[in-house]
Amino acid sequence: MIRIHYITNAEMQIDLENMFFGKHVKDPSINMKHFSCNSRAIEIFADKIGQFTDWGVIELVPENKKQAIINVSIDVDNWACIGTAQILIEKDGQVVFNDNFQSGMSGPIGHPKKTKSYPIN
Repeated sequence: MIRIHYITNAEMQIDLENMFFGKHVKDPSINMKHFSCNSRAIEIFADKIGQFTDWGVIELVPENKKQAIINVSIDVDNWACIGTAQILIEKDGQVVFNDNFQSGMSGPIGHPKKTKSYPIN
């Protein structure tokens, strides 16, 4: 069984390619402004940028023999703020991957949204 654990202090989106979400183990509930999930995407907005949500955990189900990919983006609307996203991949009870990354700083120049893609074997 493969699970993804996720946490943020900003606006985070998780999109899946060649896999879908299975059983919700734990949905985040602390510091939540918005949370939505369908079979291939999770959207989560933290209420206060200075605080993190609690961890969400959901099962990942491979769809076919094609390469499965997790796309994670982090964005922030508040000026002079940086958003953080952290994901952890667990396979058969063992942590196999952990990453933490940040958005750019929100301001008058550029766009703070950052996206990373993770192939899953």
